[in-house]
Amino acid sequence: ATGRVIVDGSGRPVRMVGICRDVTDHKRAEDARTFLTEASRVLATTLAPETILANLAQLVVLSLADWCIVQVMDLEGRLQPVEIMHRQRERTALMDEFLRRWPSRPDTPGSTAFVSSTGQSILIPRITEDMLRQRADQNTAQLRLLRELRLYSAITVPLQARGRTLGALTLLSAESEQVYDEADLRFVEDFASRAALAIDNAQLYAAAQSAIKARDDMVAKVTHDRREPLEQH
Repeated sequence: ATGRVIVDGSGRPVRMVGICRDVTDHKRAEDARTFLTEASRVLATTLAPETILANLAQLVVLSLADWCIVQVMDLEGRLQPVEIMHRQRERTALMDEFLRRWPSRPDTPGSTAFVSSTGQSILIPRITEDMLRQRADQNTAQLRLLRELRLYSAITVPLQARGRTLGALTLLSAESEQVYDEADLRFVEDFASRAALAIDNAQLYAAAQSAIKARDDMVAKVTHDRREPLEQH
C-alpha cells in the first residue's frame, strides 16, 4: 500500500489518497523460486538415493506441508513407502502403519497407486469424511486411523524421469489446515520432476558402482586363481 495525506492551506490533514496492490501472486512466485533454488542445491549435494529421499522430505515439511510421503516402485511394480516425514516425528509411525497395512490400489481413482500407474497428478483441496470412508472401504480400523491422522488437503504427483515412473510424491496438510490449489499443484509437479531426476541419477550411479565392484571382484578372483597353481608349482 502507498498513500499520502492531503492538507489544507493551514497545513491541517483533510483527507488521504492512495492505492493498494495485491502482491500475493508475486510473493508466491518469489517464494517458489527461492525454494526450487534451495531444492536444486540440496538434491545435488549427494548421489546416495536414501539421502536424497530424506533431504527431499525434509525440504517439503519445512516449507510446504505437514506430511511428506515418498513411495517408490519395487521390482514387482508395487509402491513401497521409503520416506515418511511429519513436523512431529513421532507421528510418522501412524502413517507407516497405515500405508503398510492398507496400501493403495491402482484401480482406485485418486489413490497414490493410481497416480503412479497413470502418471496423472491428483489435487484434493479439501479431504472430506466421505473420502475417508471410501478409502477405508468399510474397514473400521482403517477409518479410525485415517481420522486420527487429521488429514486436511492433499497433492500427489508421479516421480518420473527419462520416460519411466519411479514412484510418487505426496504432500498432505493436517494441523496447519493449509488448502492446496492449482498453483500449488503446478509447483509441486515442477519440484517432483527435479527430485525424480536426482533420484534417477543416484540410482544409475549406484548401479554403475555396483557393476564396477562386481567386475573388480571377478578380476581379482580370476587373477588369484591363475596365480595359485603357479605358487603351488
